[in-house]
Amino acid sequence: MNTISKVIFTNLILACGLVFATTSVMASETSSHPVIRKGVLAEITKEVRKLPNGKFDWKAEDVKKGEKVEFRITVRNTGDTELRDLKVNDLLPSELVSNDSLAFTIDTLKVNESKEFFVTATVKDSEFGDGKAGKCVINRATLKFNDKELSDTAVVCWGNGVLGATKLPETGPIETLVMTVTGLISAISGLVVRRKAK
Repeated sequence: MNTISKVIFTNLILACGLVFATTSVMASETSSHPVIRKGVLAEITKEVRKLPNGKFDWKAEDVKKGEKVEFRITVRNTGDTELRDLKVNDLLPSELVSNDSLAFTIDTLKVNESKEFFVTATVKDSEFGDGKAGKCVINRATLKFNDKELSDTAVVCWGNGVLGATKLPETGPIETLVMTVTGLISAISGLVVRRKAK
């Protein structure tokens, strides 16, 4: 094994160790849902449909001017401990308008119990008209309890707004760390090759 190969191999081993160690410490902090910490397990799910007869899904497409959409937020206690004082918030995008409450409180949530909340909204009229190509917006709902925060999203599209066929993945510190370490390895390897070439 030549010098360049040894350096690259050593860097890969160090990077793998760093990712593994950090993952072990941060695993319970990076999941969007469910999250586990000391026997506590909970989840939040966000869905949307077009009224009046649409089916709930992770996105609603081709919404027309004046057409209403309904968001359903489901919070469930899937652990073995009763949860108390849970705060739920719907972070409605600025392109949407609603007359409904966007903040909810759950005093207690028993094991295996779930609660549902509904928010009806419309796309602002200003988003339609000449020169408006349409778009997709992401509506996020958050769940806070015991110093933890979970979230889930639903998508609304109108006009020519297009989003991919699968739900957007949640991105957390682990993904960011992996990309950073990969970039550092590439940079170090490039410097070694350059020096060797000289």
